Amino acid sequence: MSDITRETATIVGEWLFYLDDQLVKRERNLIVQAGLIFLTTIVIRDGGQTNDIPFYCALGSGTTAPMANDVKLENETFRKFLSAKTRQANLARLRTFFLASEANSTHTEFGIFLAGTSAKDSGTLLNRIVLTGGVIKTSQQVLTVECRLIFAAG
Repeated sequence: MSDITRETATIVGEWLFYLDDQLVKRERNLIVQAGLIFLTTIVIRDGGQTNDIPFYCALGSGTTAPMANDVKLENETFRKFLSAKTRQANLARLRTFFLASEANSTHTEFGIFLAGTSAKDSGTLLNRIVLTGGVIKTSQQVLTVECRLIFAAG
């Protein structure tokens, strides 16, 4: 297994204080662990919330490197509703199982879509990855895809 390239998402807390409409103080604060855990809970709608946001894992054959402004996969070929969403502290795990009869091909790009449907390119793209060489799935295999979202300060 190769090293994981880390991308950092920073959550910055900033407070502004005004007296008589005049800015008198502007300071940043530390986002604490309890806050990070709560944000992770919101992402996967944990804690008994009833309006669950649908998450889909999409697979594709695109090879263009991901960009911050991507809104879909380059060439989506298959998608499936997530099999499981779990949370451990400030780590959210998003898993999808592709059965032997599903998505048999070479997949080079993957993405998680929020609030979408089973229709190609629907929903909001959360993240996208392109794998050199891809993942080759045959009808004798079950493919498990796990996306981890880690909320960390600083």
